[in-house]
Amino acid sequence: MTIDDYDRIEYLNLHLKALSQAIDASCNVKAYTVWSLIDNFEWMRGYTERFGIYAINFTDPERQRIPKKSVALFKDLMQNINFVWGAASASYQIEGAWNVDGRIPSIWDTASHKNNSSVVDGSTVMMPHFKTYRFSIAWPRVLTKTNQVNQAGIDYYSKLIDRLKEEEIKPMVTMYHWDLPQYLQDLGGWTNPAILGRYANPIYSVDDYPRVMREAIDQRVKMKGEDADSDSEIHSFHDDSWKRSASSWLVSVPEGLYHLLLWIKDHYNNPLVYITENGWSDLPMTTEDDGRVEYLREHLATMSRAITDGCRVEAYTVWSLTDNFEWMRGYTERFGIYAINFTDPERKRIPKNSVDLMKQVVRDNFVEVEKD
Repeated sequence: MTIDDYDRIEYLNLHLKALSQAIDASCNVKAYTVWSLIDNFEWMRGYTERFGIYAINFTDPERQRIPKKSVALFKDLMQNINFVWGAASASYQIEGAWNVDGRIPSIWDTASHKNNSSVVDGSTVMMPHFKTYRFSIAWPRVLTKTNQVNQAGIDYYSKLIDRLKEEEIKPMVTMYHWDLPQYLQDLGGWTNPAILGRYANPIYSVDDYPRVMREAIDQRVKMKGEDADSDSEIHSFHDDSWKRSASSWLVSVPEGLYHLLLWIKDHYNNPLVYITENGWSDLPMTTEDDGRVEYLREHLATMSRAITDGCRVEAYTVWSLTDNFEWMRGYTERFGIYAINFTDPERKRIPKNSVDLMKQVVRDNFVEVEKD
């Protein structure tokens, strides 16, 4: 019953360091398994010698697993594996409780409540072992109409973050995801320099937006009849051969992801890349989501190929963890890997087939593309 197995820790550290050096020297090592998970029967040595990172008292009928010090070593190693798998959501699309605990109206409350004919269906508003969970901070939940802090909103996100940390899931916070407080919109919203400055200054206080971007936008502002979509200077088209989702704008072009990642690598000095939103839509209460499974397999495979070709992609979060409110499409289109029946007061999460895929991918750090 050795629990403080410092000799094992020293042994493992030395050998893992040597393994890392071999990988740096171009050895194509893809996996490592420690011997052994638990103390066990060591052949002719019986139970006199113990190899496990979990100790077992074999005189105890319950055979409880007791973590040795080496377990902490492997927890740290697993947390430090470069690639991070996760799932994503956005505050307004999933949170509900739109008028409690001091939450004030947002521009999307106005759009969906007062003008709900614009929303297609008239609607108003644990999982795979992911290492990260991307969520957004709802400004209407953390601010008051007098621009003060709403403590109840702060407490809500604090509890969420604490729970994620308890589960060893790293929070990935989106600072803004469309739900501007309505009172700020009434002051001009993002066209008000004071509002824009308060948001952008902490990010761009050292520098500014790229000069070419500023010049392009200045030129667009001077032109009449231009809309927001034209600012990108990109002309979009759909090939009839591309597979279509339940959303009119979303098609499956996995090669596009591959070429985009290579373009980022070549044009921006190969920065670290986190893919924070990638997913597929289907119809309400679709649990046999084979279209999503195919989409994710193909896009994850092209992402893997881009990594092999030198792109520094280090995180991927699938969109979305659960079915949610899809803006002007309401609840007519669903992106979640967990289905939700919104007519059920309990809002139970029902795993779709894609959950099994993501469990396998997160567990094995590998995706296998099915051949025709």
